[in-house]
Amino acid sequence: RDAWLASIAAAAGADMDAESDALAPVWVEDRNADACGLCDAKFTMFFRRHHCRKCGRLVCSRCSDHKLPGTEDRACDDCAKATK
Repeated sequence: RDAWLASIAAAAGADMDAESDALAPVWVEDRNADACGLCDAKFTMFFRRHHCRKCGRLVCSRCSDHKLPGTEDRACDDCAKATK
């Protein structure tokens, strides 16, 4: 049990490399963010939130106006800069 808990704690605290495609992003749940993760603009019924398909962060449309190379997947400004 202790080894299992230590393994989970180590994985949760591991430094996630944004450049790695081997790991799936951990998506921020919609209910856990009321503002953009980059510019802090408040989400409303008309100003929608979007998930970055690379890092899982919730961002506004202005901060996620990019596509991951070779896909139609939305990417935030930070991930788009990192993949160039």
